[in-house]
Order: sequence, then C-alpha cells, then structure tokens
Amino acid sequence: MERRRQPRLAFAVAVEVCPLSEDDTEAIAATTQDICMTGLLIRDVKPLPEGTVCDIAIALSSGDLEMPIKAQGRVVRQVCSQPSGDQSLGIQFTDIDGDSQELLWKVIRYNSTSCE
Repeated sequence: MERRRQPRLAFAVAVEVCPLSEDDTEAIAATTQDICMTGLLIRDVKPLPEGTVCDIAIALSSGDLEMPIKAQGRVVRQVCSQPSGDQSLGIQFTDIDGDSQELLWKVIRYNSTSCE
C-alpha cells in the first residue's frame, strides 16, 4: 500500500549534499533517483546516519541558464540494494526557500502526468 501523500517523480539530476555535522563536512556529489515536494532519494552514495542534517543543492539547467534548487534536509532512511550493495539515501526537506520550492513544483508538475 502506497503511503506517500506527494507525487514522486523518477528524476535523475546532479545533486550535492553537504552534511552539517562536525565529523563529516565533505560534500557528496550524487544523482537523484526520484524527487517530490517533500524530499528526494539519491543513489550510489556513501552512507550517512539517519538524522544527519544536510545542505542540498540540486543542479537544474536549461540551455545556458543555471537554476539551482537549494534546501536543507535530514536523512530519513538508507536503502541498500542487494546484491550490488549500492547505498541510496532518502532525504526529507526541512527548509526550502520560496523560489526553490516554486521551481521544484514546476519541475514535478511539468514532468509528471499524475499531478493534479
């Protein structure tokens, strides 16, 4: 049974995740697997503990125009694919500015036929 309230869009785009902990400040370059208005799933990354707070920059572009989506989020789940062992992280947005939120909504709306 599907419990999500927001439509989730399979969407592969470059993303940079920067953990905000004292132990691990190195940014992680990754690719999204899917995205929705409340968070995203990134694939093939090193694991981060659940609860880790991160700055997130999603790199969108159209021609020569760069349109980053910037947000802050929290790791809410880790998914390990068997047998490859690839790690994916589910990150829930905790703070996203109005411009980024509007751009994200347009991306999801434009690319999804299930949004109403």
